[in-house]
Amino acid sequence: MMKFLSSKLFGATCTLLFLTEGSQSVELSWERESDFVALRADGETVWKHVHRSSEGKPYFHPLATIQGSVLTDLRPEDHPWHRALWFSWKFINGVNYWEEDRKTGESAGKTEIRSVEVRTGADFSADISMTIGYHEDGQPDVLTETRVLTISPPDKAGSYTIDWHSQFTAQRDLVLDRTPIPSEPEGKSFGGYAGLSFRSSSARSETWSFLNNEGRQDGLHGRESSWVAFSGPTEKGEEAVVSILNSPLNDNQSMVKYYVATRMSYLSPAVLFDGPRSIQSGETFALRYRIRVDSQSPGTERLKARNDSYRDTIELVAQGEALSHRFGCLECHSVDKAGEAGKIGPGWYGLIGQKGKEREVQANTGDGGPATRRRVAIDEQYIKAAILDPLQHLVLQESGEMKGQPFPAIMPPYPHLEGQSIDAIIAYLKTLNDLPERGPTQIYAPKEKSKEGGEPSHVVEVFDSPRIQRVALEGLSTRSISVGLPGGKNYVFDPATFSVSRVWFGGFIDNGYERHARGNGFNKILGEAINTEGGLLPLSSLGPVDLHYKDYPNSNEFRKEAFKKEMAEEKPYPKRGLEGAPRFGGYQVLPKKEPTFFFEIDGVRYRQSLAFPSANIIRYHFETEGATGPVRFQVDETALRAVEFSAGELAEGVLSIPASEAQSFTLTFELQTS
Repeated sequence: MMKFLSSKLFGATCTLLFLTEGSQSVELSWERESDFVALRADGETVWKHVHRSSEGKPYFHPLATIQGSVLTDLRPEDHPWHRALWFSWKFINGVNYWEEDRKTGESAGKTEIRSVEVRTGADFSADISMTIGYHEDGQPDVLTETRVLTISPPDKAGSYTIDWHSQFTAQRDLVLDRTPIPSEPEGKSFGGYAGLSFRSSSARSETWSFLNNEGRQDGLHGRESSWVAFSGPTEKGEEAVVSILNSPLNDNQSMVKYYVATRMSYLSPAVLFDGPRSIQSGETFALRYRIRVDSQSPGTERLKARNDSYRDTIELVAQGEALSHRFGCLECHSVDKAGEAGKIGPGWYGLIGQKGKEREVQANTGDGGPATRRRVAIDEQYIKAAILDPLQHLVLQESGEMKGQPFPAIMPPYPHLEGQSIDAIIAYLKTLNDLPERGPTQIYAPKEKSKEGGEPSHVVEVFDSPRIQRVALEGLSTRSISVGLPGGKNYVFDPATFSVSRVWFGGFIDNGYERHARGNGFNKILGEAINTEGGLLPLSSLGPVDLHYKDYPNSNEFRKEAFKKEMAEEKPYPKRGLEGAPRFGGYQVLPKKEPTFFFEIDGVRYRQSLAFPSANIIRYHFETEGATGPVRFQVDETALRAVEFSAGELAEGVLSIPASEAQSFTLTFELQTS
């Protein structure tokens, strides 16, 4: 059964006088029922979105100008499964989801709307969120989709946009396919279509024309373009334009091959034009587009400028969500309304919304003075400060055994995140709310440039005090913490193993690689990294500490294989191994002192700091509490050669420090660089 959610009563309307450029004003209003929402101007429909469960695939019809000229065609006689502006896969594992039986109106593959949430704004913008399942009749889903549509209010010229974001998740191994194209075996001249589609009346083909970003009007079928527009005169005398723009976030490229059928006025960014796509079970992927309707043609050059600018925009909510995964934020913070076991940071759901909130925090002075408690506004400024300097204010826990106590001070600062990256995270956080507090689910903004107009510098420098960064480094844990010490001495601490995994000398970190790849790249260590992974591993009663079940290394291939293993587990990972498991307790950074890392193994509390007294010499200093037996480490002398220990003995690769000497000890090694 389909579930409908709304912040307003069905059928409710709002009105506003709206001035169009060079013409009289028009009155806008909403028309709503349980299975559609429509914007009307002077009683004429501007756009209407239909999400009727009996029809399966949701669609827009009509799309019209502000004056009411209809630009779409619904279920034309030649292709009755065409639905004006809609999305449909062609074949999923060989099952046809596109064509429908002319008598029954049913296709072999079912596209089923599961839930719809509609929010209409007083400014005549709208957000439509849906969940959709793809399956054969009577069978479980093979693919699921979360679709978010953000429709802008008409501007002074009557133009409006639809920002389309679909995220798909495979429920089993899939092959998405289409009718083969002529160059393939059994290829057809009409092959290659699947995905987002626009269909206008075939009668428009005589007077309307296509145009792409290169200024080409002919030969657009199967040609790579960043956008294609369809324009011409309407029955009411306007020169209207419908453009479909491919997001540069789709596979990190702005171009896609468009399917253009001039004789039936059909247009589609054909995501499968070049061939089928294999999707592994559990894999997710997203498609994003913008549809622009111009009620008056802005002219070819202005149209090109408007559409080309879409390539220089960023979708803040999607970028914020990607950053939160990239930096391992969701290892500690839950985005679930009910919370999640094993999360040791404040929950994000409901943390910040459309209106300001207050929460009690513990404010730390940073100079060793006593902490104070007070209520502060949880607003954009607070979130920004919490990202840049998270230990300044510690939110107090509001439930559970530790109610009234601050959350652990373990979050590293992220000084490399600035400007638009922080805006993106805040935009994502605001979506984690119930209505009416929920923020917009799509926000497009111009891509940020530096004040000089070029790309901002992403090199993180270290001066007279240590710096800590938590950034994505290829092949290392998502929770890895990079430490830069004065004098060009740097290392990576891995909270999954409580060990140092990399050491290098010279510059610190360049974060630009991540940003240039739109959040999909990895950052660069500014020096020749020495692999010390496994060199000195703290031992628990069960062997070397390994908490990688809590996160994955930054390797796409590893993630795919690990995800398969996770899906086979009956118990979710946050509930696995928590009781008595080793625990990372964060770190402390004081001006001009080496950072101290805290962790606990088998009831013994450790404090670890690190220094480099000379070239290629690494010195660990440990302090422990609660040891009743030997404190032990596994040592790999192919990575670290023992030089001097203030306590303990090394035998057969295991360093053992008696409990009587474990309160404070120093271990010195030579880095093995060859």
